[in-house]
Amino acid sequence: MKGYINQIFEEGLGSTIFKPIKGQIDKHTKGNINKILTSILKFVYIILAILIAFCLFYVAYPFN
Repeated sequence: MKGYINQIFEEGLGSTIFKPIKGQIDKHTKGNINKILTSILKFVYIILAILIAFCLFYVAYPFN
């Protein structure tokens, strides 16, 4: 399961949104704060991915 979650973050929008922000978090924070901020970032990224998927599949192509 962990490999699947990592694949989500490393492909698609993860490479353009998630990695640069995570790099800045890693560079400027240490310890537990780094883990907390990374977890928050992953949560926000998952919510963003779900919203985009919802818009693409439900709003753009409504089921009649």
